[in-house]
Amino acid sequence: MRYNGGGGQVTIPDGVQEIASGAFAESKNLNKIILPTSLTTIRDARFRAVMWRLS
Repeated sequence: MRYNGGGGQVTIPDGVQEIASGAFAESKNLNKIILPTSLTTIRDARFRAVMWRLS
């Protein structure tokens, strides 16, 4: 599945265990992603072309 939203903040719902490769590719307007504690795997190339600031 690929994120197609307009940007801003995204909350991955509880129960999601994996973020697929390329899920957020080209999502340049995202500024925050909230990850659930159920998440165990983030595949490669998942955030291609996205600028990140970790806090």
